[in-house]
Amino acid sequence: MVKTRANRHRLTQIEDYTSSDNEVSSEDIEEEFLPEDSSSEDDEEVIAAREKIKVYRRGWRGVALLNDSDNEQDAGDNQGETLGRNDEDSGANEGVVGGENDDVEGDESDREQSSYIDSSDPGSYIDSTNEDPEVRDDAVRRKSRFPLFKKQKGIPIFELSMLFDSNDEFKDAVNSYAILTRHDIRFTKNEPNRCRAKCKGSSDCPWIIFASYNRDIGSFQVKTYINDHSCEQKRGLKRLTSKFLYNKFYGFITAHFDIKLRYLKAFVEQSLSLDVKMQQCKRLKKSVLADMAGDCIKEYAKLRDYAEELIVSNPGTTVDILTDRQNEGDPALFKAFYCCFKSCKQGILNGCRPVLGVDGCFLKGLVKGELLTTIGRDGNNQMFPVAWAVVLVENTDTWTWFLNLLRHDLGTAEGEGWTIISDRQKGLVSAVADTWSKAEHRFCCRHLYANWCKTHPGRHLKKLFWTLAKSTNKVEFEERYKQIEKVNPVAAKDLKLVDPKYWCKAFFSPLPRCDNCDNNLCEAFNGTILEARTKSIISMLEDIRRGVMRRIRDKRVGVSSWKHDYGPLIHKKLQENVKESHIWVAEWNGGGSYEVKCGRRQFVVRLRDGVCTCGAWELSGIPYAHAIRAIHDSGEKPEDYLNLWYKTTTYLRAYQLPMEPIRGENMWPKSVQDQVLPPKLRKMPGRPKKKRRKESHEIVLKTKLTREGRIMTCHVCKGKGHNARNKECPGKRGSSTQGISGVTISGIRSDRTGNSQASQNTIVTIQGGQDQSSNPMSLAATSTYVSPFHKDCRPKSKPRKRTMLTGIGLYINPDTGRSILNPGTSMARVIDRGSQNNKKKTNTSRDAGSMGLN
Repeated sequence: MVKTRANRHRLTQIEDYTSSDNEVSSEDIEEEFLPEDSSSEDDEEVIAAREKIKVYRRGWRGVALLNDSDNEQDAGDNQGETLGRNDEDSGANEGVVGGENDDVEGDESDREQSSYIDSSDPGSYIDSTNEDPEVRDDAVRRKSRFPLFKKQKGIPIFELSMLFDSNDEFKDAVNSYAILTRHDIRFTKNEPNRCRAKCKGSSDCPWIIFASYNRDIGSFQVKTYINDHSCEQKRGLKRLTSKFLYNKFYGFITAHFDIKLRYLKAFVEQSLSLDVKMQQCKRLKKSVLADMAGDCIKEYAKLRDYAEELIVSNPGTTVDILTDRQNEGDPALFKAFYCCFKSCKQGILNGCRPVLGVDGCFLKGLVKGELLTTIGRDGNNQMFPVAWAVVLVENTDTWTWFLNLLRHDLGTAEGEGWTIISDRQKGLVSAVADTWSKAEHRFCCRHLYANWCKTHPGRHLKKLFWTLAKSTNKVEFEERYKQIEKVNPVAAKDLKLVDPKYWCKAFFSPLPRCDNCDNNLCEAFNGTILEARTKSIISMLEDIRRGVMRRIRDKRVGVSSWKHDYGPLIHKKLQENVKESHIWVAEWNGGGSYEVKCGRRQFVVRLRDGVCTCGAWELSGIPYAHAIRAIHDSGEKPEDYLNLWYKTTTYLRAYQLPMEPIRGENMWPKSVQDQVLPPKLRKMPGRPKKKRRKESHEIVLKTKLTREGRIMTCHVCKGKGHNARNKECPGKRGSSTQGISGVTISGIRSDRTGNSQASQNTIVTIQGGQDQSSNPMSLAATSTYVSPFHKDCRPKSKPRKRTMLTGIGLYINPDTGRSILNPGTSMARVIDRGSQNNKKKTNTSRDAGSMGLN
């Protein structure tokens, strides 16, 4: 309790009045502030009331005595007088602190630092056994006299008399201090009520800390502390336990759970400047992954609560959860989760063109699956997320379920007036035909070319394909298709296997004002959520929701930085068309049409209708080069002919409704339905892939030439098309030359001792030895080898010649007849090792013979 402002003001007036030059007694002060009373002095009730008022003036504790009965009046008066004497003795001190520091409580500086406040710090509560039981509830609370340990990042700081909640907290702080400062600190005493730690870095290091339980305060307190080190810091500490590493690097490993142990070890050592064992890193990662698996199960159990929270916080949001049960009494296993927020629904309907890109991407967390997404296009040709779903597998059933929910949210029966751009994924084509039967379906040309170029590669064909796909009218399509037929008729025939209405601009509908023939926006969205896809289900969905919420906010605020009445990407595309328009010549017919010509190419532009016979302006809604030339000739601006979809007002309607935030999971509504369990883990065949598999036409390295198209050469047999690791390599068929007893050089027999009669300039022919029938490698091709080393006295103009026995790396010197092995081959190492063993045996036998042991 604290004094009221009126009481403090009244006491201040009394102190000021008494400290003035006028010498007035306390009785006069009481008479001045107390009302006059004409009753008899012998009236007991009047006397008791006056005493109570005196007690009220002397201290706030006497307020409790005003409501006491007459039997407790004497005890209350005595207590009030005691408080009054204490006020007079201590200079109107408003609190008494019990304990061992009672002798200094009257000090003025202590009174200034110890104001009456409500505090829950240990050591701040004062309990006086001399107080009346009825008044003890109003015991004084003040700021603690002792520092309180608070957990914070960095090295812990200790002080003498510092308070800890428990012995465990004290030991954890000492461990953190020892590891972060790299000192060898050990516990010399470790008991429940007391603990002592001392630095053992050197025999004379004085650092020590001792803490024990203080019964008066009810907390663990530091009693001895010497903060002085005379030892050096170390790289290896026994205090570096897996528990400390778990608490320190838990967040890092959860964000990079697929990190390799050698990289984790290097990161931990760099962060702590300590030596860490590989086994510690292994246990650390195993513990974190086990904890993540437990969190994954908990998140699936809270999935229904999360769905209800989304509906409550964002009314109008569609959330659907599918579960799978084998039998009626079995638990509900997760199957699919769909989410579409109201702000996304209204945004795509009010401010975006009726174009949707659908795609799926793999999840990389502990529980595998796929994320199905739907992305729209705003007025600046940027992605606008509409809906997303988590499914186990990508097939016709999951795509049909996803597209049916999307169709219901967008309010269309069979997709009338909408355009869908997608890949030719599993089950997606048939699902679109069943659910969005009246919508225009386009295939992504990038994925179409990726499949086509596998059988028809080539840079020239690639260029012809993209010019064909971007043809804006059927006449251009036929001309460019004939060019492909001239180059490769089979490739042109394979292109016609897919109807051009799915991938060529010339066959697209101009109603959506979108001429895109690729699905890059979906790929871009999948790239932005790459990190979220590694997390468990609710954490991933929350990252996606927050990302979309921030995007809606940023796009609405970012319009203020636009310099035009349309987006910067539209302005950039418009300026590119303006540059291309200068080569064209326009002729006005006197009405609203223009004849635009460049060489033999000629088009008709009708400004009033917003149509050009090339088809590009009508498809995109942005004036192309022919239309811009006609607009300039009429004296108008090209931006005035932009379609309304690209204007700022339309763009803002897409981001008009913000996405509402949600509460923490402790405040989520509790669902009455049964909990959802995670699906059964499926182990996919093969080694898990870390990166996306690149197509053959994709550029992997931009600064280094790839090895694509090169033919490898084996360094053993010098053959083409394989390396030394190939089992079919001829150089690996023989492991020694035991089957070759000798060689014939130009018809002259030469044994392994080196005796030969061949001259230097003789063409050397290698033939099989005596055992060529048993060793198929004895009969081999011949070749000439010129040694690059000239250690003898021969002139360099006549280099020494050697002949190589192809397949085993055996070289023959025609001068000496000795066989030499290529030291770079595995065969050379085997034979070299065998010859050394033979020399040892020969020497041993000779020594034994000389000693007469044979």
